[in-house]
Amino acid sequence: MKHCIVGILISCAAAVHAAPIPQGAVDDQAVNNRMLKGIETIANDSTVPASGALVRQLRQVEGKKLNLARPTGQSPANHDEVGESVAVVGIGYKCNKCPHWHMRSSGTAWIASEDGILVTNYHVLNNLPEYGRACVHLKNGQVHPIREVLASDKLRDVAIFRIDAKGLKPLAVGPDAPVGSNLHLISHPEGNYYMYTGGFVQRYTLRTTPNNQYTVDKNKSRRSEPIAWLVASCDYALGSSGGGIYNDNGEVVGMVSSTTTLYTPPRPTPVTPLPEGFEKSMLANKTTPAQNTATQEPDDILHKNAGNKTDAPEAKAPEPQPARFQMQRHPQMVLRHCVAGYTLREILYGE
Repeated sequence: MKHCIVGILISCAAAVHAAPIPQGAVDDQAVNNRMLKGIETIANDSTVPASGALVRQLRQVEGKKLNLARPTGQSPANHDEVGESVAVVGIGYKCNKCPHWHMRSSGTAWIASEDGILVTNYHVLNNLPEYGRACVHLKNGQVHPIREVLASDKLRDVAIFRIDAKGLKPLAVGPDAPVGSNLHLISHPEGNYYMYTGGFVQRYTLRTTPNNQYTVDKNKSRRSEPIAWLVASCDYALGSSGGGIYNDNGEVVGMVSSTTTLYTPPRPTPVTPLPEGFEKSMLANKTTPAQNTATQEPDDILHKNAGNKTDAPEAKAPEPQPARFQMQRHPQMVLRHCVAGYTLREILYGE
């Protein structure tokens, strides 16, 4: 009987150990390791441009538009399939303390054509280190170097680049999503790779740049009229930049760009520190739930207290400190400004 019970327990333990991992679980460390290994290989390839050269290309192709054919394949059936069209933008660099390459994720990109054209934000590529290397990590685990920048628009925060890859699964840019319609996003906030968030279109707003800085270049060769931005309720953070926001049909209708936090007006907020010894005083005077005197008669309480008198001096409460205030603003709401679909259609398809 004893051996039978032991056998049953071992069988149960084996069954628990063999429980399948949920489908689609992402190993963030494995992604980092693959990108680092890819960067080390890319660094030894003399045909791969340094990231500083990519930044110069980014500025040289400013204002250029492509004339891509719109993808006509079957729309993604679910969010996992959309994830196959989403890439991590990784940056390899060397520090001043060791001879090794290091890696950090810089943003998100999405696939626009089967033959290796991807889209991200202008500011993602504009911040590359001079002597680093830039790569993308695809959902299937492949790591490819960024070969060249094809088009860009600084004011509208768009950059289009190419990798050497074929047979990719592109996302098409769809019609503008109406206010209140569903939105979906897969991005990589703070290295949490392939994170899904959902929301809806809150509004479209006219501004020249996401932070409302009405600026043009010195030659005034760029547009100065306001640009429409999509405001979305999907959560995103650092590392989500360049993520394609898509509708229920799997069509891209916007792209992550920036956030603006709304604050309360400055208000005086007390910042008086706790007086010295305050915590010890609170612990010394703490009562326990068992000492409930609510059900005792008044005379019983008096006699009990009289028998517990001691000659010890009473502990003095800490002296109150004068209150100090600081003018502080408190966050109320985050506005998430995204590149609108009409901008993407214009730059990608020439519409």
